[in-house]
Amino acid sequence: PSSRWRSAAWLIWGGASLAAIGTTFGPSAFEFDSGSVANPFRMGPEGPLTAANLLGGVALFAGGILAVISVVVRFRRSGGEERQQLRWLAWAAVVILACVIALVVVGFGAPEASTAFGLAFLALVTSVLIGLPLATAMAVLRYRLYDLDLVVKKTGIYSIVAIALTALYLALLGAAALA
Repeated sequence: PSSRWRSAAWLIWGGASLAAIGTTFGPSAFEFDSGSVANPFRMGPEGPLTAANLLGGVALFAGGILAVISVVVRFRRSGGEERQQLRWLAWAAVVILACVIALVVVGFGAPEASTAFGLAFLALVTSVLIGLPLATAMAVLRYRLYDLDLVVKKTGIYSIVAIALTALYLALLGAAALA
């Protein structure tokens, strides 16, 4: 909604960085169902890096909460076309949140190898990888979100020209090889 909300983005990026550093350089081995693999990137004592990983996870969670709140604030302040744009993203966010809640509930009640956990995880991944881009595409293409329709059209034209030139090159290459 305003520049004051940039702290949420910094919190997310900082948390992701801390979690990545803690996960990559902290544990002495990575545990899998079939056994464990020694961590080739392990550096220093495991305690501070595990704490960095935990702190990064907490920062990511807090940043995610702030990001959702910022979208709600922006939605409440918006009107007309901007509200229509944000409505698509809000529905995608609600589906993702429901999947996260289902994953947490099923994860506490059953071991990770259960069918319910697998289905909840599949729903979460599907909603993030398909639902969010689909909602964003609808907001961009149908309601001209951030006036990106011009960029999308130019990207489409560029892609068509690149494909045509590549096909022409391959045809000429094939003709030269036959000759």
